[in-house]
Amino acid sequence: MVKFMKTSEKIYLTLFIVGTLAPLWPLVDLAQQIPPSFGAFVAQTWVTPLSRSLTTDLLITCVILWYWIAQEWPTHRAPGRARWLWIIAACNLFVAISSAMPLYLYLRSRWKNTPSEP
Repeated sequence: MVKFMKTSEKIYLTLFIVGTLAPLWPLVDLAQQIPPSFGAFVAQTWVTPLSRSLTTDLLITCVILWYWIAQEWPTHRAPGRARWLWIIAACNLFVAISSAMPLYLYLRSRWKNTPSEP
């Protein structure tokens, strides 16, 4: 039997795609303007009060997401699900919270009605 996606799952999946592509687009432009350098990237995130505020907000949101996942993860333990934690981590660290959070919400929604243990 094929399981169809609920509306919330479609929304989370759409937000994951948008949340992955939208933050990467300006970085492509930035990489064309200056030589790619992690140090220069970090320095630019703290230049103005607005960028400091947004950076701080995003870092706090990332910590909240990881705390939330850590609290819920024992309820999601099942064979094959641990690899998703690494994919969520990669999305968060290498793309943005706007990629990692919808992916986690999508997976959480899919797992909600499936057994955790074999």
